[in-house]
Amino acid sequence: MLKMIKPTIVLFLTCVIVTGLLALTYSSTEDIIREREEELLRQARESVLKEAQVFEKADEALYSDESLIEDIQIGKTAEGEIAGVVVNVMPKGYANVIKMSVGIKADGTIEAIAIIEHEETPGLGARIEEDPFLPQFNELDPQNDLILVKAGKNRTEEIQAISGATISSAAVVEGVNTAKRISMKIITKAGD
Repeated sequence: MLKMIKPTIVLFLTCVIVTGLLALTYSSTEDIIREREEELLRQARESVLKEAQVFEKADEALYSDESLIEDIQIGKTAEGEIAGVVVNVMPKGYANVIKMSVGIKADGTIEAIAIIEHEETPGLGARIEEDPFLPQFNELDPQNDLILVKAGKNRTEEIQAISGATISSAAVVEGVNTAKRISMKIITKAGD
């Protein structure tokens, strides 16, 4: 009986010590991780809405019913004019959510999008952050929701899917459509 108790106690103490060390490591790096995430978001905001010099968080009540939206920042010029909004959305891709920023100018034009984080399949879905897929959204001014097509774009609203990664492509389009729909509501409210 003693032969069974001694290894159990040693294993228990080892687990307690390792858990304590992991907790200590996490607590000591938590601030660094948070700062890095904030820096990535800042860089994304600046890259998708270049005219904006200052960003202010939009009122959450305006988009609280939108499940894909994580955050909205109102971008203003140095003169205080509204340049547009940056909508951080998290649509569900093939492997997991795709965290992205969508820059919408005050006139409703999609300036650009930035993929911040994803877990899509390397060589397939991961191509959402590469040419020729990502630049399709730059300076796009669709009058209606964007539509994902598998072959041959014929209209402004059409986005060419990545071959073999339709789910990932559709998730990005869904995120952009959500951002576009809410952006005018936010811009109108911010202008009041």
